[in-house]
Amino acid sequence: MPVCQHIQTMKCGIKPEDFVCKMPCPKMFSCGHQCQLYCGEECKPCGVKV
Repeated sequence: MPVCQHIQTMKCGIKPEDFVCKMPCPKMFSCGHQCQLYCGEECKPCGVKV
């Protein structure tokens, strides 16, 4: 299971801590928009002005 705890199928031989989760990122920005990246990627600030 990856570090984020999402249940995913991964190839044999990959260490769970090295796996990049392909689930949508659940993080919300202070502007109200949700991060559009995958869970295992580093969020980038929202560029949309509200």
